[in-house]
Amino acid sequence: MDEIAAQFGTSRQIVGRYLAEPAPAEGVTLRMTYMWRQRPCSVIDVDFMRQRLTVRNKTDDVLHRAFGVNQSPTWEDLDVFLRERCFPESRGDVKVLLRQLGLDVYDPLQIAEKTHGRTADDDMWLRFRYFERELDHEKH
Repeated sequence: MDEIAAQFGTSRQIVGRYLAEPAPAEGVTLRMTYMWRQRPCSVIDVDFMRQRLTVRNKTDDVLHRAFGVNQSPTWEDLDVFLRERCFPESRGDVKVLLRQLGLDVYDPLQIAEKTHGRTADDDMWLRFRYFERELDHEKH
């Protein structure tokens, strides 16, 4: 994005507005963007009701993609991915860590939300954006 901004003599923020992500598909209530430093690498749209996800990779570097070479990850793949972005459930001080995060149970999604999926091993992290679910209800 920096290169595009420099080419057109504008800021990254202006370019970013024109390159914004498309609206989520019906049923999607969570968009996670897998980031390397400040660069988006994968965009993961999650439909909890249907337990489906779609992924758009923004890099050719498979090491910076959320699911590597896997272009069609499953619900189970999402669980594995989130667990890899958390401290292990078997860790001795897991109850203390959960308490520090304000959590009662080990839930990889909630842990990743609180920690942004950051680990000590890399510069990757997760950005979360929630969308309201369209409900079929009568308007008053």
